[in-house]
Amino acid sequence: MLPDVMAWESGVPWTAEAYGSIKVAGNVHSDLTGFAYSILKNGATVWSGTAAGTQASYLVHIDVLPGDIVSFTAQGNAAWSSLIKNRKRRRLARGMPRRM
Repeated sequence: MLPDVMAWESGVPWTAEAYGSIKVAGNVHSDLTGFAYSILKNGATVWSGTAAGTQASYLVHIDVLPGDIVSFTAQGNAAWSSLIKNRKRRRLARGMPRRM
């Protein structure tokens, strides 16, 4: 396994511990053909798709704050297999200019 990469399985939401961006990549399988699937952050859809068959691959980048919850949903009896790479970032103080 690569540094800062976590294996994440079906049915378990992931909770952000720091400010940053995560890269979520993997596969979703369902017992249905042509099923819909979504990745949610705090209950709101941030990415979705429809599989042509019984499986689909995905690669999504999501900005997160501490406590944000990322979860996975799909039609049918679905199984998710994800790798999550967390890229922590330092939060900028309000009123301070960003470096270019």
